[in-house]
Amino acid sequence: MQTAEDLIDLALAQRPTQFAAALNDVLSMRAAQAVEDLRPTIAATMFSDEDPEDSAEDDSEDDSEDDSENLEDEDSDDEDA
Repeated sequence: MQTAEDLIDLALAQRPTQFAAALNDVLSMRAAQAVEDLRPTIAATMFSDEDPEDSAEDDSEDDSEDDSENLEDEDSDDEDA
């Protein structure tokens, strides 16, 4: 695997093709490692006991309650004026 030092050496030696290949290798390895690092977290989220649709419905119910409270507050303000 190429290192950052190898990339700098290739850039200074003005070898654009080799530099591009080495950079691609480094970026591919980093991307693959990032995916592997995230895999357990994503798997835990996907296969957790809580259904994401249920939590989304709970959130929407809370929002609708907040909206109705806001409307009641506006109505009482209008009556005071």
